[in-house]
Amino acid sequence: MPTITDIKKSGNPEQAEDFGRTTGRWLHQFCIDIDFAPVFDLELFGKKIDNALRDRCWGTSADEVIRWAGAFLEGLEREGVASCPKALPGTCGSTLDSHEKLPTVRRDA
Repeated sequence: MPTITDIKKSGNPEQAEDFGRTTGRWLHQFCIDIDFAPVFDLELFGKKIDNALRDRCWGTSADEVIRWAGAFLEGLEREGVASCPKALPGTCGSTLDSHEKLPTVRRDA
């Protein structure tokens, strides 16, 4: 499976839709009709920081996430799979992987 980073290298959101369609077909093979996995967090630190979101973020701004993740969701829906996107509050603002260590997020409100 390609990573989101790989898909975005194409510069074409249609690649994200194709990935959504492929994911939808795979899920249907297992009689799954809803995807609880899509992550819609922002990538705030780039690839140099591994905060458990590496290769899972669709963009660094809301507009970028909407464009790319929206295309992915369209692909899922075309295959009859609903989606429940998630965000991991605080994770995009941390600099540590919460699976490994307890991160602290220091940001202004």
